[in-house]
Amino acid sequence: MPPNKMRKYTDLVVGNKFPHILYRTDPPEEYVSPRITIKGGVPHVYANKKHMPLELFLQRLASDETNFRVSAYRSSGATTTVSFQDADRLSYSAELRSVLRTLHTKKGRGATSTPGAPGDVSAPAATSRATKLTLDELERRLERQRRTGEAGEKVAYRYECDRLRALGCAAPEAAVTSLTSSDVSAGYDLLSKFGGETRCIEVKSSTWREDSFFISESERSTLERLGGCGHLYLVLVNEEDPGKSKVIMEIREPFGVDGLVELSPVAYSAKLCVPDKTA
Repeated sequence: MPPNKMRKYTDLVVGNKFPHILYRTDPPEEYVSPRITIKGGVPHVYANKKHMPLELFLQRLASDETNFRVSAYRSSGATTTVSFQDADRLSYSAELRSVLRTLHTKKGRGATSTPGAPGDVSAPAATSRATKLTLDELERRLERQRRTGEAGEKVAYRYECDRLRALGCAAPEAAVTSLTSSDVSAGYDLLSKFGGETRCIEVKSSTWREDSFFISESERSTLERLGGCGHLYLVLVNEEDPGKSKVIMEIREPFGVDGLVELSPVAYSAKLCVPDKTA
């Protein structure tokens, strides 16, 4: 496509950065965005050792390419590299995800896709092949997940207290109990009681998407058993600005007849069946 037709998406550029893509660097950790260079009035990224028009880059990204290595700047001014094969380190803004969905649809693959399958652009870029994972990196990921979970539960606790306060509860902190440290076997995180209503709240937190999460069989069965008392709170955690973290959805009876949650099996409980050699 000729460069003079590559002038789209300039409104997504801020200064010399493309902030709709965030990448978590190696320690010392910080979030960086791809560097933008303007050539002939057209925004370019420096991808795979050559300047590429931003629109072409987004088109290829929407086609599930993950072999990009794009230049970015650390806060110190040092150049670093954004690797699109490190899917767990990437997050896209809602506006960019919308752009990628549109570009993907124009490719003729349809407007919808299955998470994890080619064309799923609602999540960070998925890798097309397995990447190596060291023990240190695994530990960092698990620690990050733990921090995200703790942050999300605090957000949900404050949200529930504010909700009860708006209903006229004079002491919402006394009406909402966190079970994380007192009763992990409960199968949910928060217990809220006020005005004759009881909510048993399971909190699910994420830093990059609003519509997907993991849930254990114990958590699922507990919410199902609780019926109308069971609630699922989805929290979007903003790591750069924790004050902007928020509950984005509360779902009553998520696994009921009219539940909004669709389950997909991702793990199995396995038991060895050893043949009886005496038979």
